[in-house]
Amino acid sequence: MAEIYHLIYTSDAVRELSNGELHELVEGARENNQITGITGLLLYQDGGFIQILEGEKVEVEGIFDLIRSDPRHTNIRVVYRGFHPTREFNKWSMGFRLEDESAFDRAMGICDSLQFIEPEGDVSGALRQLARMPR
Repeated sequence: MAEIYHLIYTSDAVRELSNGELHELVEGARENNQITGITGLLLYQDGGFIQILEGEKVEVEGIFDLIRSDPRHTNIRVVYRGFHPTREFNKWSMGFRLEDESAFDRAMGICDSLQFIEPEGDVSGALRQLARMPR
């Protein structure tokens, strides 16, 4: 069984986004991801994003190239790139959650811990924690 490529990044919105703008962003991501077979999760809180993308490496990196050029955010920081045996978000073309501050801080803590994991390292626990955060 082929392993699934994962890319996790954080970024800052250039300004607070309205609910309508967030809805438009998520719907666009879902459409693109369904076409390319990418699944994942987008978290947003007070102008901060955390996004997890999973799928074929070429597809994930292609979508990430588009994401990097999106003028709605800045300070893009990749916290993890690597392979994992399974999809953690297999039912979500792009799950989305507006997080309260404490939940977002927990997610950022998980992401910060990933910087110390080697690309071949086991990120299973961190991915499961992000997937199981209260909805």
